[in-house]
Amino acid sequence: MAVNIKNERVEKLLDEVAAMTGETRTEAVRRALEERRDRLARSATELNPVDRLRRVLEHEIWPSIPASVRGTRLTKAEERRILGYGPDGARFSTVRRWWPSCYRSQTQNDCWNA
Repeated sequence: MAVNIKNERVEKLLDEVAAMTGETRTEAVRRALEERRDRLARSATELNPVDRLRRVLEHEIWPSIPASVRGTRLTKAEERRILGYGPDGARFSTVRRWWPSCYRSQTQNDCWNA
């Protein structure tokens, strides 16, 4: 079945693509349609972001965690260490960001020791 293109812009695009690729006009149309069909088919089967994240977690992240650790909670001490808390509270570098008075202070001791 023949296709008759009656749109000047489409004709111009077709000629440009055919010239850039060295393909015939028919080949340029066929490849463009195949590529678009493939993109549409992929997008119809792609997972939403939440499902993609779950798949990455299930297949890449969680298997790398030792079985003896999976399902266990961090202790309070581990949480505090990860968050940067020491025996005297937060480290100075953390506090300085949040309390503007530390910027105006003459010494770090006015806030907390580093």
